[in-house]
Amino acid sequence: MNSLSYPEYSAIIRTSASFPIVVDVIKALKGQSCPPKEIIIVDSKSTEEDRLKLGQMSDQLIIYPDEDFNFSKAINIGVERAKTDLVLIISSHVLMQDDRVMEQCFSYEDIWSESCIGACLYPSPSIAEGYKFRIMDRTNHSPYDGFSNSCAIIKKVYIDQRPFREEVFSAEDQEWAAYYLQRLNKCFIGISCSKLLYLNSRVNDIKKINEITSMAMYSFPELIKFKSLCKYFRLTIQSIRAGERRKFLLNFRILCELIMLRFRKIKRNSTYY
Repeated sequence: MNSLSYPEYSAIIRTSASFPIVVDVIKALKGQSCPPKEIIIVDSKSTEEDRLKLGQMSDQLIIYPDEDFNFSKAINIGVERAKTDLVLIISSHVLMQDDRVMEQCFSYEDIWSESCIGACLYPSPSIAEGYKFRIMDRTNHSPYDGFSNSCAIIKKVYIDQRPFREEVFSAEDQEWAAYYLQRLNKCFIGISCSKLLYLNSRVNDIKKINEITSMAMYSFPELIKFKSLCKYFRLTIQSIRAGERRKFLLNFRILCELIMLRFRKIKRNSTYY
């Protein structure tokens, strides 16, 4: 099969001082057996020199407005400009190492079901067979196994109908998917892929804490219930006994945030870390 056998899609990449990794990310996209019809870049903090390069590598370069950055708004801006019925939302640090990643994604017939919002690809280096497929719906969607827009092919109509919410300061992808899965009984395809690399050097404990906090507020209120609090209390005690200071601080801070949410909401800005 060749690229003409597959539907057209637009790739939307959010960037913020993402060189040199973003160059390899774009090359890998263009080298797919079914490459995107267009590459749309939404940039927030790159230098003028880098923006010139981004403009040369993409079909549309959108400069984020001169205001506080918001992940949801960046996605919505890019999706609004897309000319295709499918959009691939991919971070500037997610690298496809196989030129058939998108072809494999489109080969799963379930993705074309009316109840399916799209597919999410997870970097999974330990998958021996290369790809592993599963259906994700309200029965198995969870804070620890859910939707991620680091690399997700989505039917544009669902974002048009219900854009990503800008007040969701972190894990906006989980909140968006929870709306469709939990309220409207939709599903998405989860694809674990050994040929996908997640190269985000900005991942840190603050990001993880904010993600859990945001999911507790907007997507999974069960996170602030007694059973969840007990889980993080146990993890905190276990890390103390193991002498793992970093894990202790991470789990203790998550526990404190979740307890706090039982009494009041938290407001934070969306940000790169």
